[in-house]
Amino acid sequence: MDMNIVLLQGKLAADPTVKIYKKDDKEEKLAQICIVNQSRFTNSQNQKSNEKPQPEPLYMYATAFGPIAKYIEKSFKKGSRILIYGEILPNTYEKNGKTIHSQQLIIRRAYFDGLNSGKQNTGNEPPADNIDAADTLPPPNFPVNDEFMTVSQEELKELPFADI
Repeated sequence: MDMNIVLLQGKLAADPTVKIYKKDDKEEKLAQICIVNQSRFTNSQNQKSNEKPQPEPLYMYATAFGPIAKYIEKSFKKGSRILIYGEILPNTYEKNGKTIHSQQLIIRRAYFDGLNSGKQNTGNEPPADNIDAADTLPPPNFPVNDEFMTVSQEELKELPFADI
């Protein structure tokens, strides 16, 4: 079975950009965000020989639709720490008579990662589980909210790393 799952954690590099679009004669929201985190890799060309290598910032763009977009618009701003669950989907569009093919990170769930400004959740931030759109839910049996799946001994034996 193939998987297309993305978990990404970082800070918002800017406030979410929110747009309105039409879907089935209803107006829906679309939120685009840029998440910045530190790459594990360094750019040695920018380093002096006697300096310790520093990780380069990595910028990732992601898009949310409908209830998730509303939640992100209402709950997150530049500098907010965020954890997103999503998937990468192909995107094709026309620009200057050329067909452009790209990939797009689609957000299915968004969470506060618990490290916002070193503070605990004050209760003012709405929990992500208030969103009940079916297309924003993770696949069945995916552990959410720190719940763990129960795995029998027989299932454990079938795992590829069971004999490590």
